[in-house]
Amino acid sequence: MFAVASSVTAEVIGLTLNGAFSIKSTGPTTVQMLVGTLIAYALALAVTAGFLRYARRHSLYPFAAYLLVLGGLVVAAVATGVLSAS
Repeated sequence: MFAVASSVTAEVIGLTLNGAFSIKSTGPTTVQMLVGTLIAYALALAVTAGFLRYARRHSLYPFAAYLLVLGGLVVAAVATGVLSAS
């Protein structure tokens, strides 16, 4: 799956490094790992900046309520055996 995502990314940005992005590879190459890491880093920065901008302007009470409700549902599901704890 990583090879496919890296291959698609390479095609989008025009990288062709002598087959380094071949889907037929046995595992991710150093170049693929580097590209994947850089993309993940850039996305993490963008998402974090967006979340912090949102958090400065809005209340997080709805998110806290959502977590409490979801947590309660998970605890209830585990307690009744609907969901396995392991």
